Amino acid sequence: MGERFLEYDEWRAIQRTEKEEHRRRIEEIGDDPVGLMQFALEKLKQDSPSPDQPKLNPPVMLSNKQRVGRNAPCPCGSGKKFKKCCINKSSGNPLLN
Repeated sequence: MGERFLEYDEWRAIQRTEKEEHRRRIEEIGDDPVGLMQFALEKLKQDSPSPDQPKLNPPVMLSNKQRVGRNAPCPCGSGKKFKKCCINKSSGNPLLN
């Protein structure tokens, strides 16, 4: 795990520069609460995505399989109701509950 990605050194330099700029701005502002608030809003505006960028939605997992109900016949083929047969064996299988 000791490998670095190719852009690491460049990224690290940018991070240092941004941190130094941040410290310098905070020192300039001092104890002025309005100045601190404006600086915070500027940082938030820089870090937030632009309205032109499409929002990414998380992927949705869909299952085409039917769930086995408690009173349905057991899928093992025993002829018994699922709740009387394999319900306790199915705790690891989300389709059988």
